[in-house]
Amino acid sequence: MEEISGQIDDELGVTPVHGRYYQLSSDYHQIMGNHCEYYRDALRFLGCTNLDEQEQREDEESKSKRAFTLALAALLGESIFNFGELLQHPILESLKGSNSWITDLLYAFNAGDLAKYEALRPQWTTQPDLAAQEIKLRQKISLLCLMEMTFK
Repeated sequence: MEEISGQIDDELGVTPVHGRYYQLSSDYHQIMGNHCEYYRDALRFLGCTNLDEQEQREDEESKSKRAFTLALAALLGESIFNFGELLQHPILESLKGSNSWITDLLYAFNAGDLAKYEALRPQWTTQPDLAAQEIKLRQKISLLCLMEMTFK
């Protein structure tokens, strides 16, 4: 994957190979627990994949699982501070219902909303990966809050 990464990036346009490469790469980074790389490549995969065709191949549960994992990676990735691309992506629609709290949490982080973060605590602390990184999450949302205050 490392050998062809440069070739994929240098290729003009988007080919079917791009989608398959980014899917494979994101799956690899997910297994390795590299949140930032998973997030980057999963968004690239979604960017070069026709969602209508993807929906035909994936059931609703698989799509919801992909969206949830992508949201977790965004929150847990140490260098991820911009959630706009994910928040605008239709894949988050699959989280409506039982996992809608994670979408609300993404919006709270995007806005640097500490009050909303605390209000969602009962939901996000039930997710082991988030609960284990509580201090880092608090630091991240505090930075995002500071950035939001600076811009206002």
